[in-house]
Amino acid sequence: MHQSLPLLSTLLTLLAFAPAPANAQSARWGKGYLPNIPVVTQHGESLRFYDDVLKGKIAVISFIYTSCRDICPVVTARLSQLEEKLGDTVGREIFFVSISIDPVNDTPSRC
Repeated sequence: MHQSLPLLSTLLTLLAFAPAPANAQSARWGKGYLPNIPVVTQHGESLRFYDDVLKGKIAVISFIYTSCRDICPVVTARLSQLEEKLGDTVGREIFFVSISIDPVNDTPSRC
């Protein structure tokens, strides 16, 4: 039972980001709530965080830095397990977004 608690917690987070009716979504989770700052993908492409990455999507957002040796590997392993359980919905209905807090050192080859 305790092994399913992290999965349940993650799924509840997913539900919190689930699309709401159009009028409620625009007031609660819209462009004014989430930043629309420029971000750079692992491929070097520049995108707007809200408009291009999150808008209209169910997303699991995680913050990473590859030199973390404490809880980060456990969190990454749990996210990997969740991705396996969600199967084909990942990339179609549910999206995983990882944001580096150390972009100088967190290159695609290290992630």
